[in-house]
Amino acid sequence: MHDTNTYGAKIHFVLNYFIPLALAGMWFYSSWDKLLNPEGFYWILNNYRVFPDVIQGLAALCFPVFELLLGLMLLIRYRLKEVYLITSLIMVFFILLLSLTYLRGIDLNCGCFDLSENNSNLVFRIFEDLVILVIAMIGFYSHRQIEKTKFEN
Repeated sequence: MHDTNTYGAKIHFVLNYFIPLALAGMWFYSSWDKLLNPEGFYWILNNYRVFPDVIQGLAALCFPVFELLLGLMLLIRYRLKEVYLITSLIMVFFILLLSLTYLRGIDLNCGCFDLSENNSNLVFRIFEDLVILVIAMIGFYSHRQIEKTKFEN
Protein backbone atom coordinates (compact mmCIF):
# COMPACT_ATOMS: atom_id res chain seq x y z
CA MET A 1 0.00 0.00 0.00
CA HIS A 2 1.11 3.52 -0.76
CA ASP A 3 0.99 6.19 1.87
CA THR A 4 -1.12 8.92 0.26
CA ASN A 5 0.80 11.66 2.05
CA THR A 6 4.10 10.40 0.62
CA TYR A 7 2.59 9.99 -2.85
CA GLY A 8 1.01 13.45 -2.67
CA ALA A 9 4.31 14.96 -1.54
CA LYS A 10 6.08 13.42 -4.55
CA ILE A 11 3.45 14.78 -6.95
CA HIS A 12 3.66 18.17 -5.25
CA PHE A 13 7.46 18.17 -5.62
CA VAL A 14 7.31 17.29 -9.33
CA LEU A 15 4.63 19.86 -10.10
CA ASN A 16 6.09 22.69 -8.07
CA TYR A 17 9.84 22.23 -8.37
CA PHE A 18 10.73 19.95 -11.26
CA ILE A 19 8.46 21.51 -13.90
CA PRO A 20 9.72 25.09 -13.40
CA LEU A 21 13.34 23.89 -13.37
CA ALA A 22 12.87 21.74 -16.47
CA LEU A 23 11.18 24.53 -18.41
CA ALA A 24 13.77 27.07 -17.21
CA GLY A 25 16.54 24.78 -18.49
CA MET A 26 14.73 24.43 -21.81
CA TRP A 27 14.42 28.22 -22.19
CA PHE A 28 18.09 28.77 -21.21
CA TYR A 29 19.27 26.15 -23.68
CA SER A 30 16.98 27.49 -26.39
CA SER A 31 18.17 31.07 -25.99
CA TRP A 32 21.91 30.44 -25.75
CA ASP A 33 22.85 29.87 -29.40
CA LYS A 34 20.46 32.58 -30.60
CA LEU A 35 21.95 35.12 -28.19
CA LEU A 36 25.44 34.33 -29.49
CA ASN A 37 24.43 34.34 -33.14
CA PRO A 38 21.46 36.64 -33.86
CA GLU A 39 22.42 36.85 -37.54
CA GLY A 40 22.22 33.06 -37.87
CA PHE A 41 18.83 33.10 -36.16
CA TYR A 42 17.72 35.85 -38.57
CA TRP A 43 18.53 33.63 -41.56
CA ILE A 44 16.74 30.65 -40.04
CA LEU A 45 13.64 32.81 -39.60
CA ASN A 46 14.05 33.88 -43.23
CA ASN A 47 13.86 30.23 -44.32
CA TYR A 48 10.30 29.93 -42.97
CA ARG A 49 9.20 32.41 -45.68
CA VAL A 50 6.39 33.89 -43.56
CA PHE A 51 7.95 36.81 -41.68
CA PRO A 52 8.62 40.29 -43.09
CA ASP A 53 12.25 41.45 -42.80
CA VAL A 54 11.47 43.91 -40.01
CA ILE A 55 9.84 41.20 -37.88
CA GLN A 56 12.71 38.80 -38.59
CA GLY A 57 15.22 41.38 -37.43
CA LEU A 58 13.30 42.24 -34.28
CA ALA A 59 12.66 38.58 -33.50
CA ALA A 60 16.31 37.66 -34.02
CA LEU A 61 17.35 40.31 -31.51
CA CYS A 62 14.49 40.22 -28.99
CA PHE A 63 13.15 36.67 -28.86
CA PRO A 64 16.32 35.08 -27.42
CA VAL A 65 16.34 37.72 -24.67
CA PHE A 66 12.67 36.96 -24.02
CA GLU A 67 13.46 33.22 -23.81
CA LEU A 68 16.23 33.95 -21.31
CA LEU A 69 13.88 36.15 -19.29
CA LEU A 70 11.25 33.38 -19.19
CA GLY A 71 13.90 30.96 -17.97
CA LEU A 72 15.00 33.36 -15.23
CA MET A 73 11.42 33.93 -14.12
CA LEU A 74 10.88 30.18 -13.85
CA LEU A 75 14.14 29.73 -11.99
CA ILE A 76 13.28 32.30 -9.35
CA ARG A 77 9.62 31.17 -9.38
CA TYR A 78 8.34 34.65 -10.27
CA ARG A 79 4.80 34.81 -11.69
CA LEU A 80 4.82 31.12 -12.53
CA LYS A 81 1.22 30.97 -13.70
CA GLU A 82 1.84 33.74 -16.25
CA VAL A 83 5.09 32.18 -17.47
CA TYR A 84 3.37 28.81 -17.90
CA LEU A 85 0.63 30.51 -19.91
CA ILE A 86 3.12 32.41 -22.09
CA THR A 87 5.14 29.22 -22.63
CA SER A 88 1.96 27.39 -23.66
CA LEU A 89 1.00 30.12 -26.13
CA ILE A 90 4.49 30.17 -27.63
CA MET A 91 4.40 26.39 -28.05
CA VAL A 92 1.02 26.60 -29.82
CA PHE A 93 2.53 29.21 -32.16
CA PHE A 94 5.59 27.01 -32.79
CA ILE A 95 3.43 23.94 -33.45
CA LEU A 96 1.33 25.88 -35.98
CA LEU A 97 4.41 27.41 -37.63
CA LEU A 98 6.26 24.09 -37.90
CA SER A 99 3.14 22.29 -39.12
CA LEU A 100 2.53 24.86 -41.86
CA THR A 101 6.19 24.73 -42.83
CA TYR A 102 6.05 20.93 -43.03
CA LEU A 103 2.83 20.99 -45.07
CA ARG A 104 4.37 23.52 -47.48
CA GLY A 105 7.25 21.08 -48.05
CA ILE A 106 9.92 23.42 -46.71
CA ASP A 107 12.88 21.52 -45.26
CA LEU A 108 14.81 23.58 -42.73
CA ASN A 109 16.56 23.72 -39.38
CA CYS A 110 13.80 25.03 -37.11
CA GLY A 111 16.19 27.15 -35.03
CA CYS A 112 14.68 25.67 -31.89
CA PHE A 113 17.84 24.94 -29.93
CA ASP A 114 20.98 24.63 -32.04
CA LEU A 115 21.37 26.98 -35.00
CA SER A 116 24.06 24.83 -36.61
CA GLU A 117 21.96 21.66 -36.38
CA ASN A 118 21.53 19.92 -39.71
CA ASN A 119 18.60 17.83 -38.50
CA SER A 120 15.45 19.13 -40.14
CA ASN A 121 13.01 16.58 -38.74
CA LEU A 122 10.04 18.92 -38.35
CA VAL A 123 7.68 16.12 -37.29
CA PHE A 124 9.94 15.35 -34.32
CA ARG A 125 10.14 19.05 -33.43
CA ILE A 126 6.33 19.32 -33.56
CA PHE A 127 6.08 16.34 -31.19
CA GLU A 128 8.73 17.91 -28.95
CA ASP A 129 6.76 21.17 -28.80
CA LEU A 130 3.58 19.21 -27.99
CA VAL A 131 5.35 17.61 -25.02
CA ILE A 132 6.59 21.01 -23.83
CA LEU A 133 3.05 22.39 -24.25
CA VAL A 134 1.59 19.59 -22.10
CA ILE A 135 4.24 20.15 -19.41
CA ALA A 136 3.57 23.90 -19.36
CA MET A 137 -0.19 23.31 -19.17
CA ILE A 138 0.24 20.85 -16.29
CA GLY A 139 2.37 23.48 -14.54
CA PHE A 140 -0.26 26.15 -15.18
CA TYR A 141 -3.19 24.12 -13.89
CA SER A 142 -1.30 22.72 -10.90
CA HIS A 143 -0.11 26.21 -9.92
CA ARG A 144 -3.63 27.50 -10.34
CA GLN A 145 -4.91 24.74 -8.06
CA ILE A 146 -2.25 25.55 -5.44
CA GLU A 147 -3.25 29.23 -5.52
CA LYS A 148 -6.91 28.24 -5.20
CA THR A 149 -6.11 26.02 -2.19
CA LYS A 150 -4.10 28.80 -0.53
CA PHE A 151 -6.95 31.23 -1.09
CA GLU A 152 -9.53 28.86 0.43
CA ASN A 153 -7.43 28.26 3.56
